[in-house]
Amino acid sequence: MPPSTESVTSAEFDPCDFDEITLTVAVGVDPETVVPMSGGCVWTGEDVAFTATVTAGLPLDSIETTSGITDLTSIDVGARTVQIFVFEGDSCVALVDIDGGALQLTMMEKDFSSFCIRLRVATRMLLEDI
Repeated sequence: MPPSTESVTSAEFDPCDFDEITLTVAVGVDPETVVPMSGGCVWTGEDVAFTATVTAGLPLDSIETTSGITDLTSIDVGARTVQIFVFEGDSCVALVDIDGGALQLTMMEKDFSSFCIRLRVATRMLLEDI
């Protein structure tokens, strides 16, 4: 798992409350497979596993020096800057500040690609209404 800090709860944002159509179409998971976990949820699909968790604020500028992180890029989604990277060569991760915490979206695909295109698209769609 990518680096994280202790879980926090936010009255304003629930990382388990994403639109079912977006989860199905953009992420590729079955919304019915949702399993709560510390700070968030995990979903699975035919060829993908996806987690969304909220953690205490993780300094986004420390990501560059974190062991196991490669292919670090950033995208803007609305007014937010999202850091996207590969973790330990087999999963794509997106980190963004949400309500004073860090939302971490992690995608593990059967046919892994370090370009993380699927996560980039999913991140844009999931965050557009937040």
